[in-house]
Amino acid sequence: MRSVPDCGSGREFAPCLQGIPVEVWAALPGLVVVNLPEISTLDVSIDKKLDCCGLICPMPVVKTKRAIKGMEVGQILEMVATDPGSIPDMEAWENQTRHEVMLAEEQDGKFRFLIKKTH
Repeated sequence: MRSVPDCGSGREFAPCLQGIPVEVWAALPGLVVVNLPEISTLDVSIDKKLDCCGLICPMPVVKTKRAIKGMEVGQILEMVATDPGSIPDMEAWENQTRHEVMLAEEQDGKFRFLIKKTH
């Protein structure tokens, strides 16, 4: 049986799994996950917050694009939206721009994204 090593800090997993969404690799048959931290408790410093609550497509993506443009490489943007379409929209935006969506979660009807500017 394969397992993901407990790295202590809770921030790193097996290198071959990095970049693959948790939902994909956590469901692999025969994989045992050891000490998987709650992803929403990532120890990151948020550099800018963007409230897109009440906005519908394409405005959360448009505002995110503008906000990221004014940030430095490596900085983290927190974007919160209420539009359920923001999840596939942000996934497509990540694929197009190659900025990193570090976190995408839903809680109480709000969708929270942590986005790292990569270039």
